[in-house]
Amino acid sequence: DYLFRRVSLLASKRISSLCKGLSFPTSVATQVWVAFRYILRSQTFLLQDRHMDQVIVATVYAVCKRLGLDPTNNLFSRIAIAYMAINQGVMSERACHHLLQRVKINMAKGYGNVIDFYNRVYVHPMKSYLLNSPTLQATALELKSSSVGNGPQASPKALDNENHRHAYQIEGTNVYVGKRQLNAEPINGEPKKAR
Repeated sequence: DYLFRRVSLLASKRISSLCKGLSFPTSVATQVWVAFRYILRSQTFLLQDRHMDQVIVATVYAVCKRLGLDPTNNLFSRIAIAYMAINQGVMSERACHHLLQRVKINMAKGYGNVIDFYNRVYVHPMKSYLLNSPTLQATALELKSSSVGNGPQASPKALDNENHRHAYQIEGTNVYVGKRQLNAEPINGEPKKAR
């Protein structure tokens, strides 16, 4: 019980730091923590012969994919950059790089990088949780409804309607966004590309 509490405390701090480094809202960090706690309780073999941070990186990626926070398809590289940035002064850049590039896959395949671990080992046991978690589903809906950058793209044409003269309509919805909101940075920290 003591070891579980210590690992939980350390993991929650690491998850919080990484999510802050990625400029994710606390709701995302909470979902990553809940998913990691599920691993600690039900999928402990994912931690066997691996550094906890390797599993945390895979969990951040999995939760973000499930929440739709990867519009540019470069999330793994963003996570790696943030991971290295938050560990400056704690471990060398070489140690961080090694941690992400040398992850135990299995006895037959030996080692690979964190992406190999995610694809070959992590996804299968976590798929059911990631697809069926009610809290993940609720957070995904919340993020989609509150963020222009992660939802449907805004139409570049301003509406002629008198009530919406200075607004853009989000395609496929009845939601209108003012020009100031349209140019704001989305929740995932990626600057919005001009159309």
